[in-house]
Amino acid sequence: MIHQDRECVATHGRPAWKARANSTFPMLVGMRDGRTRWEQLWWQRVKPRRFVLCCIPFFIDDLALGDEVETTARHVVRAIVARSGQATFRVWNEQRDPWVRDTVLKAVETFRPWAEWRSTDLLALSVDARAAGAMAARLHALARQGLIRVRAGEVATPG
Repeated sequence: MIHQDRECVATHGRPAWKARANSTFPMLVGMRDGRTRWEQLWWQRVKPRRFVLCCIPFFIDDLALGDEVETTARHVVRAIVARSGQATFRVWNEQRDPWVRDTVLKAVETFRPWAEWRSTDLLALSVDARAAGAMAARLHALARQGLIRVRAGEVATPG
């Protein structure tokens, strides 16, 4: 995490689709402990002011790997123009135990998710939405054992 004065910026060291990405710009996460929090996201520019998300958001809700957005000239997301059909999960390994990391990855490998580690304790997973329910059940079973905390990325419904 980069700290600049009163701001924190979460970055992606190994974006899922790094080879496709040709642009980065931050999105506002919110305020915490008096600091403005941002997440630097990786994008593929497909048209002027149109971008496809090439990383799995650690903190930004309502976006998933592969979603296409329209932005303002200053790269503020105005609208999600196409959903990718991916579901996002955030998994916290609060014990920072390598065995727990391996256990989580083994538990979900049959779903073939994209994975990005933020740190030793935060993993973002992206999976086809059709497999999301089954993968959620597998992750929640680990959570009930006290190994992890898990949260699905929230997606706003149109309306």
